[in-house]
Amino acid sequence: MSKVDLVLLGLLSEQPRHGYDIKQEITRRNMENWVGITAPAIYKGLARLEAKKDLSAHSETSSAHPDRTVYSITEQGRETIQRILHQSISELVHPFFPMLMGYGFAHLSDKPTLVESLSTRLERITATRKEVEDIHKHFDEAECFPETAMDIVQYYADLVEMEIKWLTRILAKIEGTEPWPEGVFR
Repeated sequence: MSKVDLVLLGLLSEQPRHGYDIKQEITRRNMENWVGITAPAIYKGLARLEAKKDLSAHSETSSAHPDRTVYSITEQGRETIQRILHQSISELVHPFFPMLMGYGFAHLSDKPTLVESLSTRLERITATRKEVEDIHKHFDEAECFPETAMDIVQYYADLVEMEIKWLTRILAKIEGTEPWPEGVFR
């Protein structure tokens, strides 16, 4: 399953769009935070899905803008979106967090540097809390987003709160550990 395919087919299930419109809709919905799809990936994905017959395309001419290709989902594409939608929801994939991989070797670091790194991460994730609150407020005010979008924002907010709690606990544990590094993981 490709996240690009899921996003493209999902957005095109709502209405026909051209590539730039898809990128704008991703931005409008603040999806960058949980999707992370670049403009080149959008255009490559559109071409791939058209070649697979999940999308059809036609050229649109207007005096207001350059010619552009508008994509529509096909019946086969609707079947594909149903399959990958349910797969993405039900499949359990263990998340990969580079921070945890680094923390697995924290005992190799000197204590002040480790505390500084974890404190920096705590500051950054705390700033992210504000970003998530702003997105939530934007969605509330706009009143044009599906309820599922609000659910995703809440999921992200819950993850942010969980990490803040974890980092706070780990920092207190490390700062209270003497001598360092013996006994850190007992």
